[in-house]
Amino acid sequence: MKITIIKSNVDKILSQIENKEEVINITAIKCNLDNIPILDFPNLKVLDLSYNNISTLDNLPNTIEYLNLQHNQFEYFEDLEFPASLVYLNFNGNKASTKIQYRSKLIKQIKQKCPQFKYLDNVSIKMRYAEMPISLSKFDKIMDFTYEMFGDDF
Repeated sequence: MKITIIKSNVDKILSQIENKEEVINITAIKCNLDNIPILDFPNLKVLDLSYNNISTLDNLPNTIEYLNLQHNQFEYFEDLEFPASLVYLNFNGNKASTKIQYRSKLIKQIKQKCPQFKYLDNVSIKMRYAEMPISLSKFDKIMDFTYEMFGDDF
């Protein structure tokens, strides 16, 4: 079962669900969430909390494979704990995603605990920046691109 909540009270809606075992996908977009709500859904695999105000991963279920946290308030990622089941993460639009070497550092961090991890920000983690079909519009993205291509010798 998939639950989609947009601009509504997430806790109230989720508390009314009776068949929690059937829920595998929860989307809560633009709900003004400051943190991840307590999610008591044992089979939850997909969690989309994009366009909220979240800055920590507290309460993140360990069953999550697909996690969309784009456009939240994450300034750092170094101390974040991701579930071992994670395969896909969208972290775009957070302040942390503008840091030098963001992509390579976050991939390395996640791969240490998540052996199945394959996608960051809609792109396979196997792709290098020179191969990526993206538009480089911000200066810090260009700096990240340059640093990734030439390494520490730049």
